[in-house]
Amino acid sequence: MSITTLTIPASSPPNQEATTVDALLKGLLKAVGLKVTVSRLAVLAYFYQQFQAGESAPISHAELTERLPQQGLDKVTIYRNLNDLAQTNLLLKHSLGDTLWRYSYHHVFCASLLPSVEKSSPNKANQANHLHAHPHFVCSQCSQLTCLPFETKEIPAAWAFQIGQIEEITVRGLCQSCHHQRR
Repeated sequence: MSITTLTIPASSPPNQEATTVDALLKGLLKAVGLKVTVSRLAVLAYFYQQFQAGESAPISHAELTERLPQQGLDKVTIYRNLNDLAQTNLLLKHSLGDTLWRYSYHHVFCASLLPSVEKSSPNKANQANHLHAHPHFVCSQCSQLTCLPFETKEIPAAWAFQIGQIEEITVRGLCQSCHHQRR
């Protein structure tokens, strides 16, 4: 799915697919209590489009800045929007073991909002930790991010006082594609 713009000029006939995606993204922003702005829509749309295209590798602020030059957004605006979208759980914020934060579309949380997007209920944002309590696999070569298919909602009670709260579990290694390329 490829969408080249979020705004539809009045002089051209509306593209139904672009209008639907635009409405979906605006609904997600409203549902988590964020103001709908052109810059927020552009950042969220980029991650949504990458997710729809099957691109799961999280990207850094610098990478996103390079990929959105035609939008006319400066680095500070992009940075602030990344933080706002991550704080409201529309994006996931990843540490891959280096000094850069990387971001990806939070498809589980966003999907949980879809049935109630029209209602714009900010209380849904509190469910994010419950909905995304599972580990991820990150390829150490290509940075592809994959959700692992098991839940980590509970830890043994004996560990609770020693660990506190588990925020993230990430498994690192080579994905099948990178593993086969090394052979």
